[in-house]
Amino acid sequence: RYLWNPAALYYAAVKGRDLTFRELYDHLEKFVTSKTRRYWMCVRVKRGVADSNQPGSTGQPQVYFEGAVAILRRLMEDQQRRGQQTQQ
Repeated sequence: RYLWNPAALYYAAVKGRDLTFRELYDHLEKFVTSKTRRYWMCVRVKRGVADSNQPGSTGQPQVYFEGAVAILRRLMEDQQRRGQQTQQ
């Protein structure tokens, strides 16, 4: 639940490598019904691309998602360790 938006941006960034802005916008409709939200997702993954009418995307959402997953894994490991310590 907490990672839905970062995961969606990750997916959009991957698809954006092969799709134009408009193609990506249309493709994301399957997952994001809000036109405004879909537009801003495309803006985020196409930001910094010289021509958004060409395939290409930024990898920034991918890095953020991978970082968020790493943080959550660390938090889960810490919780498990604390649980084991209280059982001893």
